[in-house]
Amino acid sequence: MPATLALTGREGEHNGTNHVEYELLDGQGVRISLALGDVEYIRRNGTPLVPDDQETLWFNEESTAGTYVFEAKTTTGKVYKATLVWAP
Repeated sequence: MPATLALTGREGEHNGTNHVEYELLDGQGVRISLALGDVEYIRRNGTPLVPDDQETLWFNEESTAGTYVFEAKTTTGKVYKATLVWAP
């Protein structure tokens, strides 16, 4: 299912690197929780990410410029895909 990643306006430091927060939204603009227990998996460009207690995605500002495709499968079986074009 198509989804979008929307900036929340929040940012924070983790391990000495600044991260910006995105929320995954379905076609109606409703947040899809990425928290452990709500998703079976999260992938970035096919590489698995480890879900934690966060409902949102924290993206490292030092990431290489490019296109990142995020895929999340919820525990209800829905698979969402969203693309983030990153230009630091």
